[in-house]
Amino acid sequence: MHTCARAITHVAGLYFLAHGYGLWLPDVVLPKRTLARCETSDGHKFRVVQYVGDAEWYTTELVHTLPSGKSETHLLAFEDDFAWRAPMGVSERLRVVTVQIGGGEYREVAW
Repeated sequence: MHTCARAITHVAGLYFLAHGYGLWLPDVVLPKRTLARCETSDGHKFRVVQYVGDAEWYTTELVHTLPSGKSETHLLAFEDDFAWRAPMGVSERLRVVTVQIGGGEYREVAW
């Protein structure tokens, strides 16, 4: 069997294995996807990222990068549903980020 045919067979097998667990194949290959991002007027940056957490669920996190460059990661959901985006609101006055995760639930992180 040619190398190209073997590669196609392996990719197809990986696709069906991932699909059998309810995963989207690019998530198995690409480690993290950014679902939302925002930057405040004083330089705080927020990103909601999602990646395969275990064989059946996704992990969703909020990454907060301070103006100093230091980053903090906050777990929003360990067993979350797959998402293309995550609605996020940032209140600079209250210093709170609100993120809607799978199932319509909301998580708040204060900074």
